[in-house]
Amino acid sequence: DLITWNTMLARCSQHEKFNDEAFNIFAQMMRQGTEPDSATFVSILKACLKHYFLYHMHSFIVENGLETHSSVGNTLIHMYAMNGSLIDAQKVFDTLSEHNVVSWCTLITGYSYHGQGLLALEVYAKMQEEKIKPDEIILSCILKVCANLGAIELGRLLNDHIIRNGVDSNVVIGSILVDMYAKS
Repeated sequence: DLITWNTMLARCSQHEKFNDEAFNIFAQMMRQGTEPDSATFVSILKACLKHYFLYHMHSFIVENGLETHSSVGNTLIHMYAMNGSLIDAQKVFDTLSEHNVVSWCTLITGYSYHGQGLLALEVYAKMQEEKIKPDEIILSCILKVCANLGAIELGRLLNDHIIRNGVDSNVVIGSILVDMYAKS
């Protein structure tokens, strides 16, 4: 049944060496006529490390009407960002009917990871406009961007926000703040 297929897919996609097996399981599932759901696509997307497979699976997801599903969309954003396809990651983000903190975090992290700090800051600003409260991961990422870009004033504003919201006891954030101030 679908639960068994999804369990096997999830286990295979957790380990890169079993990605080919995940595709074989997915193909067998489809041949047997089992309809995939959002959990199916989240698992198979995690096995899509190569652009070709990712684009192919994205098309299949669109055909099945699951592109705007939160967990599927967030996984697509993550996979495109990991592959360096930031334009595609942004397009998927833009198609989501609702953005949650995971969506924002995934996009910001992708831009930051690939050295696109200004774009990460733009996305963060849009997130702030929509009144989404940043989590510790987003704050860490944006502080790193501030440190790398020398955006000390924004870093100070974030530091004030962190203190006001009691996140200043987080060791990772504290270390990034030290790095940011040291670089300035």
